[in-house]
Amino acid sequence: MDFQNPMFPPEPGAPPMPINPIRSSLCALLTGLVLAACGPVPESPEVPETLGVAEAAMCSSSAVTSLTLSGISTYQGEMAGAGTYAVSYPANAVWLVFSIDGVEQSQSRVDGGTGTWFFSKAPVSCGTHTFSVTARPMVVASNGSLTICSGNPGQTITQSVTEPCPAGKKCLIEAHSWECGAWCQAGCMDNYSYYFTTACNSIADCAGQESHSSGSNDYRPGGGICDYTYDQVPVACDYP
Repeated sequence: MDFQNPMFPPEPGAPPMPINPIRSSLCALLTGLVLAACGPVPESPEVPETLGVAEAAMCSSSAVTSLTLSGISTYQGEMAGAGTYAVSYPANAVWLVFSIDGVEQSQSRVDGGTGTWFFSKAPVSCGTHTFSVTARPMVVASNGSLTICSGNPGQTITQSVTEPCPAGKKCLIEAHSWECGAWCQAGCMDNYSYYFTTACNSIADCAGQESHSSGSNDYRPGGGICDYTYDQVPVACDYP
């Protein structure tokens, strides 16, 4: 249908008005937008650095320049200690790993080029243990990302810690010997015995006293060999 204005009919001989001029303008506008949207494909973004290269760049010459242990002790089953550290630029924090008897217990991050660290662990059995703390430089970026400079110089401190076990309880040991041979004084002998040794707080404190052996003995002067086996096993932490 032609778009005609009934108030102003066309003069005789004049060309007809365009069909729906508003619609034609809109089509032209949409065509321009589509062409703009179909422009050249943007280039691919630059490939980021690999993790190893990025870490090396951030860590640069970072190092743990100082690590101290102010004190470490065990009291009523809890081990606690503290110390200080210092790292060199661009490191602005330290990453700490704490271990007891070679077993990792916890990790901790402390911000700042210098500062104080703390450690606590419970329960810890009585007796003697080996405590160690290892420090590595760390970079905390402005965007919050964390980088542990594992390939840079760090430091480790190791200290022996002892808490006496409660008086009274001791390791109960079961000893079993088996002796047999033609020249044994009583033929074959199967003997059991029990005895108490060192102080303990739990059976775990007695683990180091287990032993096993075998061999031969000369029970009579000038002759006769008896073969034997011997087993010593902790069975309890108890009162004598």
